[in-house]
Amino acid sequence: MIRTTFVSRLARALRRDKIRVLFAVKNGFSLATAWSLIEELLADRRFVVRLTPTHALTESLLFEGQANKFAPLKVDLAEAMATKWDYILHTHLPFPENEHPAVNIYTPHGGAFGNKPFGNDLSYSAWVSQQPGLDVYWGLSSNERTHIESKLGASPFDGPKRFVPVGYFEMDKLIKPSPSGANVLARYGLDTSRRTILLTSTFGPISLFATFGAKALERLSRLKCNVICTGHPHIWTGYYGEHSESERELLSSLREIERSASNVRVLQTLDLMPLLKAADVFVADHTSVMPTYNVLGKPSLFYLHPKQRFTDDRIETLYKQVSRRFEDLEELEENCSQAFRQVESRTFAADRSLGQFVFGSTPGHAVATAKKFLLNRN
Repeated sequence: MIRTTFVSRLARALRRDKIRVLFAVKNGFSLATAWSLIEELLADRRFVVRLTPTHALTESLLFEGQANKFAPLKVDLAEAMATKWDYILHTHLPFPENEHPAVNIYTPHGGAFGNKPFGNDLSYSAWVSQQPGLDVYWGLSSNERTHIESKLGASPFDGPKRFVPVGYFEMDKLIKPSPSGANVLARYGLDTSRRTILLTSTFGPISLFATFGAKALERLSRLKCNVICTGHPHIWTGYYGEHSESERELLSSLREIERSASNVRVLQTLDLMPLLKAADVFVADHTSVMPTYNVLGKPSLFYLHPKQRFTDDRIETLYKQVSRRFEDLEELEENCSQAFRQVESRTFAADRSLGQFVFGSTPGHAVATAKKFLLNRN
């Protein structure tokens, strides 16, 4: 009995010496963007890692396979907020209010800034930086800090709140070796000898899908190439689980095209990095995936809705500079054909300036940088 008590006390003491990290999870996208860091910390015995859902719908908004990752690490929100943590990491707002002092860290859930207005005509980055309870902002690069300070007209990081350029965890997977594009295509039953278009869209009324519906996919399916179609997680799950009638019609139409065209795959996935590597041409709107793809230096086509407003002139210039723009389906098809001809003839001039501006000149070390920060108990 004495021996058992001593061992349990020792175990508790050792546990107190560990670095306790809580990840506040809003939805499947939230979990996916943080998962690389979560895995790294779980493999290191110096850390105790748990996940908590930030609202009642969190678990219903997980994607296939994520529930098995989430459940073993789950702590109910009320219990989590009553527990002592060294760090609480957030990919979305608002920050849950913890009963004990902890370092609250925001880490971006997307690979962009300044690509759309948010929060009283600010950018999402600038809006987040002002939120109460935030202690540390893990940014994509020093350029994001400059963007935030420019939008606010002052620096929110001159006081105790800090900005640390960590990077984007998903970018690590893009930079590191991974299955070849041919292996990715084979996994989905596509012709590995054909060129591939990746079509994606953000959500909202001025997105590519909202403008063209499934017609963009239908037009591209006529080309002699593979077409992989995906989109922002809200397209698949709805915003907080609710789909509008037009969104249901879109999903039905996309699936119908997939059934009728052997060269088309419609993928409800959060694992975009293998798809970006497999693609020869990327077709998108003002989605935050555009800077990530641009790091690869491959051709992209960009739809800019007349009502779309960027909140950073430099970002807008670079989105336009690195891509071919299209305004209708005829231009979309013709620009794709031209891009393929350039790829075939090796005459495409790679311009990575958008990705370099957003992520800095040497991306791919975000997980290691974040872990070092946590180990130093900053």
